[in-house]
Amino acid sequence: MNPTMFAFMAVLSVAGIPFGFIVWIIRAIQKKSWPIIGPCISLAAFGILIASMLLIGPTSAAPPSTTILPLPSPTPDYVTVGDIERAHRKLTDLQWAQYRQDSVGERIRFSGTVSDIGSGGTIYLNDSSRRGLLTAVGLHHVHRQDALEIDKGDFIQGVGRIQKIGTLLGLIGVEISVSVLER
Repeated sequence: MNPTMFAFMAVLSVAGIPFGFIVWIIRAIQKKSWPIIGPCISLAAFGILIASMLLIGPTSAAPPSTTILPLPSPTPDYVTVGDIERAHRKLTDLQWAQYRQDSVGERIRFSGTVSDIGSGGTIYLNDSSRRGLLTAVGLHHVHRQDALEIDKGDFIQGVGRIQKIGTLLGLIGVEISVSVLER
């Protein structure tokens, strides 16, 4: 096996892709099985990305002197999902992480149409203030009887407190503990 293939397999193995699958990818490339090479290369690229992230690791060296800039804080009255999206677009990763922490417990106003209600009673909302397609809103702590009376497509509004703001691959998830719900 040549050194390039060995390095390729080593990187993919570090990323957690099983050795047998790596051999399968190499054989597919050698046999020129074109229909499966594309997905294999995509998976390999993803594996390389994960491996490089694992190898680089977090950096903890902070500059000796830093200038402290104020973070945008949630509005004093009520935050909206649109405010959270704007903060996500505007802030650096470090500032965004701090904003997410600072926002937990803040009052939030929501309104929009119901996209679904989970079996546990979580209401998934297409909030009218959101601008991004990749923003999910989950409403928690709604009385079961109230949730049973709500249908998909119903317009609801209310206020609550932010339980959690999460992000994953560009998707923003806002979890809200509902205080008041109106239909």
